[in-house]
Amino acid sequence: MLDQRGCGQSRPNANTTNNTTWHLVADIEVLRKHLSISKWHTVFGGSWGSTLALAYAQTHPESVGSLVLRGIFTVRDIELHWTNHPGGVQMLFPDCWDEFINFLPEEERSDHIGNYHKRLMSSDPSISHPAATAWNKWELSISTLYVITISELHRRHALTLYAKP
Repeated sequence: MLDQRGCGQSRPNANTTNNTTWHLVADIEVLRKHLSISKWHTVFGGSWGSTLALAYAQTHPESVGSLVLRGIFTVRDIELHWTNHPGGVQMLFPDCWDEFINFLPEEERSDHIGNYHKRLMSSDPSISHPAATAWNKWELSISTLYVITISELHRRHALTLYAKP
């Protein structure tokens, strides 16, 4: 497993310097050569990793035997709008959206993407790390749908009825 730049056990952690898709694609190729692997049998990626796997495979098709992709996210405008603006996935997870948007001071919420970006790119970890945590929590909260059983739905409905004055 590879921890891409700035992630997991990669050092420096949570750093965005020289950390673009194309830097990451180059890193994967350097790793392949360093390990003397003539061709990856399988390149796996999920969500952002699926985008990275596709970019790598398109750049180095001779180095990829097969792709296994899940939760494909190709960074198209429609996907970005669905995940990051009202009227999209926020309708399915309104409580998580509220937490995500309310992380920002009220005066920054009208341009939440721009203001999150400013915070994420800050060289001050006391600004960038909490913003990264909030953003990551939002993305994790929308990445899985959990099935609610009928009995759980009834229990929640009953709690709602009893909670009303």
